[in-house]
Amino acid sequence: MSLILRLKKIHQIDINQDANQPPVKMTRTMEHFLTKKSMEEVSKLAAMDGFSFNSIAKSDFIQRNLQSQRGKYDKLQPPSANGVRNMVMNYYITKKEELIHYFKKEVALGIRYSLTLDENTSIQNKRYMNINVHGKDNNWSLGLIEIHGSLNSKRTEQFVRGHLREFGLNLDIHIVGCTTDGASLMVKFGKEIRPDHQQCLTHCIHLSVSNILYQKNIENIASTDETDKKSEEIAITDDSDDEADISQQDTFLNRLGSRKCLFSPAKT
Repeated sequence: MSLILRLKKIHQIDINQDANQPPVKMTRTMEHFLTKKSMEEVSKLAAMDGFSFNSIAKSDFIQRNLQSQRGKYDKLQPPSANGVRNMVMNYYITKKEELIHYFKKEVALGIRYSLTLDENTSIQNKRYMNINVHGKDNNWSLGLIEIHGSLNSKRTEQFVRGHLREFGLNLDIHIVGCTTDGASLMVKFGKEIRPDHQQCLTHCIHLSVSNILYQKNIENIASTDETDKKSEEIAITDDSDDEADISQQDTFLNRLGSRKCLFSPAKT
């Protein structure tokens, strides 16, 4: 007993405390043995390359690369699909908080941004809306908004305002311009919001070119049928080919100019 008191009084060692409190086994998560760089790499595999959580967890190549970064925890078992999912979500929360803090500092200095957004339907027939924020030197994707049910201009505005609010941005104060495609829904949305709205010129050019190519194919088919019927009566010369090329160029320019969105000024 005297030895126990001596340890406690002189050496500050309480052996009874250790005896009464059994060691608690700590459950380690992926963050305990993955570096920040490897967490970013795994998150990119899932978000950018489309790897499923299960594929990442079962990939020998990925696990070998993660193994080299685990340090003293190299004896831990490879993470499960749920472990990969939790790691990706935790990394997303961390990056989102960093972006919120960044926007907060920038808007306090008077910095303003513009938006690009578009609606997309996946091969699983699920609808999403993507919102991108553009600054002078940087661009950020704020992620996808899953859409359920019908979508109109009012719901679109609600989605955009709500998603921007999650990052500390206000559509009326911090956003000066917005670019969308020429869909009627987006055109109406652009008229109802305060920031300037501009339809994407690339979409207009694509529609114009596709329209011309499609019309050209129809004309070629009709011309081929006519040629088969009257092949003995038609003589094709180099001069007529040149005139046809010039005519097609004029048609292209005329149809391109007919796309009003190419020349419609942004709302002031």
